[in-house]
Amino acid sequence: MTIMTNQNGSTVTATAIPAGTTVGKINIATQRAKVEAQFTALVNGINALVPDTTMVLGDQSILKTAVVSRLQARINAAEATKAARMALHAAVAAEALTVADTTPLVGNLKAYFQGRFGKESPKMQSVGFTQAQAPQTTAATKAAGAAKAKATRAAVGPTGKKQRKAAAAAIKASAAVQAPATTPAVPVEAPATTAPVINGGK
Repeated sequence: MTIMTNQNGSTVTATAIPAGTTVGKINIATQRAKVEAQFTALVNGINALVPDTTMVLGDQSILKTAVVSRLQARINAAEATKAARMALHAAVAAEALTVADTTPLVGNLKAYFQGRFGKESPKMQSVGFTQAQAPQTTAATKAAGAAKAKATRAAVGPTGKKQRKAAAAAIKASAAVQAPATTPAVPVEAPATTAPVINGGK
């Protein structure tokens, strides 16, 4: 709060707005009405109660008309601020209505142009949208996928979608199973033979 003393010795107060106050918390009409009432009272009081053409304020002599002019400028500025702030609030409210109206419309337009041009078409930029990026696949991934598809077709043959899916899963599962290790064969020794005994002449 600021306290001022006029030429007659009476005091008037002016309320200052805190620096951190947001726009939404200020009642513009009420606040500016108080400012205008205060300064209007000063102007009327000076014109009615000060017959001199010059006023000594502090250590300066100032023409009464200059004092009144400066006070009137404050009143005019308050009026302009009030009008501008009220116009701002009205403009923000009007914009909010258009946002609520156009948001679903823009979404439908995006879907329309994607269907017309394609999601990845550069033409999407000409109507204000960004085209979708095509997925990047490396050459190695493409080659592996082609080889896998070829092996699946060779193993499965021309069957239906469900059959192809089941066969592909079976191939994948069988590839993950390792073959059992073979047991090395144990050599079998041949039985010893007994040489025939030759009877010496008998």
